[in-house]
Amino acid sequence: MPSHYASSVVDCKLSDLVGSPPERILGVAVFNQLSDLYEGWRCWVYSEWEYQTFVTSEDQPAAQDAFAVVAQLNVPGVGRVDFAIFVPHINKLVPVVVVECDGHDFHERTPDQASRDNRRDRNLQRLGIPVLRFTATDVLRNSTDVVREIAEFVHAKLKEHAAREAERAEAEHAQLQAEYARYGLFLG
Repeated sequence: MPSHYASSVVDCKLSDLVGSPPERILGVAVFNQLSDLYEGWRCWVYSEWEYQTFVTSEDQPAAQDAFAVVAQLNVPGVGRVDFAIFVPHINKLVPVVVVECDGHDFHERTPDQASRDNRRDRNLQRLGIPVLRFTATDVLRNSTDVVREIAEFVHAKLKEHAAREAERAEAEHAQLQAEYARYGLFLG
């Protein structure tokens, strides 16, 4: 578990970045959960400007074993999303998942608002970005279950990535063995 001080710093930072108390509660809970997901991993919370300036620049190496939670990220063709969760050493530009926290004052009150949210979700899916959408009531009543679901989703995505990487490495090894065999050489 991150220190109380670290959680408090994230809470203060998010109070300036997000639009509602449930979003702030969710952001702090996501930070805490991801900080504990894997031994030795860290979680950082960024504004969009900080992430673009300090993480996505080409001359900046990607932090290994780290999550980046970006609040209020502007996704082209979609607009601002509440939270985008990245694993920068895998992909600095495409989040593992987008998390939306829908307050009853702004979402699902009219058919037009529901339609806009559904269109945003479809646009994210077209970009290959999964979205997890929760109501503010979900967050306020049981943020523990909400962040556990988010962490399980992130964990599953990282397992999928590791499996793809293992398959790729195995295919490269097989290709290399075939090349060596052409010349009568064998790899161990």
